[in-house]
Amino acid sequence: MTRRRKTLLVVLAVVLLAAGGFAWYWQAMATDGPVNALLDEVREEPGLVERWLIKLGLGKGRRTGRDWDDVSDDLAKLGPSAVPELIRTLRDSDLRVRRTAASALGKLGGPAVGPLIAALKDEDENVRGRAAMALGKLGDARAVEPLIAALKDESAYVRRIAAWALGELGDARAVEPLIAALKDEDEDVRWSAAWALGELGDARAVEPLKELLRDKSTEVRTAAAEALKRLRGKGEG
Repeated sequence: MTRRRKTLLVVLAVVLLAAGGFAWYWQAMATDGPVNALLDEVREEPGLVERWLIKLGLGKGRRTGRDWDDVSDDLAKLGPSAVPELIRTLRDSDLRVRRTAASALGKLGGPAVGPLIAALKDEDENVRGRAAMALGKLGDARAVEPLIAALKDESAYVRRIAAWALGELGDARAVEPLIAALKDEDEDVRWSAAWALGELGDARAVEPLKELLRDKSTEVRTAAAEALKRLRGKGEG
């Protein structure tokens, strides 16, 4: 191969790489722009300078008054291409944004599992709860052990969602931890654990659920009875 031909091939390769890079950049911008525009709807109050610009008519207010769930649905509609930006957003300083991103990722699939597991340790209980809910919806077995750990979260809200998510995942590893959760001090957690055990259909839960029929909460007793009914329907009672 002549030197001239080698040079032409190198130049062609550089051009192709550059073209691919620009294509990637514009594709990313096409997704990241709408993602950030939607997330702006749930951000906290804008800063002082931004408020003045809005007041003077030189800027636009971000908040539209829409429910964050609506924003989350719209983010999910952007599809898998929105996942990388939403994953980055799980580290945003604004907790409302982190909550919305976690919820949206729960509707978008597998690539988000690892970041959502990390979000189970977020400083905000609502972010942790939304991450647990998203993991329950995604149905990935990698989330089982982290969700079992979340059954001991300091927040009753997070513990309740973690129990629900484990019921959705249907993994037998969760049976004993959920049985332990039947004695949680919070009645909503006990209710959620009873429901989850009914979903798992494991005979180990029968006696603990029978004991729960004496719980002080009517709702918890009802959940235990319904769980036992499901277990018997599966031939476990």
